[in-house]
Amino acid sequence: MSASRYMALQYYGCANGYSRTVSALALYQGTAVSSASVLTNKLVKEGYLLRQIPESDRRTVKLHVSAQGKRILRADPFHEMTDAVESLPDRIQQVLLSGLAHIVARMLERLGQRQFGICKDCRYFKNGKGRTCEFMNVVIPSKDIEMLCVSFQTDVRNPR
Repeated sequence: MSASRYMALQYYGCANGYSRTVSALALYQGTAVSSASVLTNKLVKEGYLLRQIPESDRRTVKLHVSAQGKRILRADPFHEMTDAVESLPDRIQQVLLSGLAHIVARMLERLGQRQFGICKDCRYFKNGKGRTCEFMNVVIPSKDIEMLCVSFQTDVRNPR
């Protein structure tokens, strides 16, 4: 598998249900929608992604990582690094993650690129009677709280 297809598969594996679209992949990679579409079509053809067209809105296409795609992602050697980070004391983990988040945000700002992040760190996330996104006006499924979101906005009141 090419590096670009692998990175696209990783994105789809980390994105929440609202962000698993070709246009969101294009924003994430900073590329044209047509390029993201070609990558996505190859992943579907090879059996790494599944397409779903919801009955409620036939204009949209949702993409899901297949069992074959999940096997590829589970074998990712990057997990060794995340395991090493998770073995650090909590205080050091927080400093490391905060520093990396700052570096990435600054680089994206300089490049004029959109920042992605996870729902629970977003300014639109509300954890009241239900976990909701005020931007999209939807309830967020529990499984999506820790996943990437195309609508993410830094919470300036509570930077992490």
